[in-house]
Amino acid sequence: MNEDACDLVASNYDDLVYHFNDDEFDAEGVCFKVIRRWTVMDWCQKYTEGPKKGQYVTWYWDQVIMISETNDPYFTSTCEDTETCTYDSECESGYIELTMSAADDCTNASNLKWRYKIDYDNDGSFDIDSKNFSDPIISGETANASGDYPVGTHRIVWQVWDQCGNSATCDKEFTIKNCKKPTPICIDHVVVEMMPYRY
Repeated sequence: MNEDACDLVASNYDDLVYHFNDDEFDAEGVCFKVIRRWTVMDWCQKYTEGPKKGQYVTWYWDQVIMISETNDPYFTSTCEDTETCTYDSECESGYIELTMSAADDCTNASNLKWRYKIDYDNDGSFDIDSKNFSDPIISGETANASGDYPVGTHRIVWQVWDQCGNSATCDKEFTIKNCKKPTPICIDHVVVEMMPYRY
């Protein structure tokens, strides 16, 4: 901005922010675009005619700013294998808490996007995919897949995206272990005739 001795210039701006991939899992490139509208006014000049007559002379200019970054988000909770005990009398299933948290240097935690897939019995075939849910996009700092799962060792794959399309993956096993001990049963009123023992 240039001004001479006869000018008295003031400036200000307003930002409009446009996000490109709020609902995408695999967007790449620009994270978001900022249209910065500059307003410049000269307090020493006024319009002398037209609808703005008497107002200070003002100029407007739109500056386009493209924001991008290539750093992946990172997990803030452990990606180690985990197990839990179940005391289900049928030895079929048990509840386990499965949550994962992440953060990113340039994306607010509330704008992170998640997806998870679960492979029962860790046999290489995914049986649950959050992308197939009616609302497939999980937003926020933490994703939650806690619930009842069959007894056995399974695998969950977490994936988190930032607003720039960068992603990180956590692959972990989780085990539902039946810890219910056998229950002894005492049978009353059983009569057994003792036989002599012979050597």
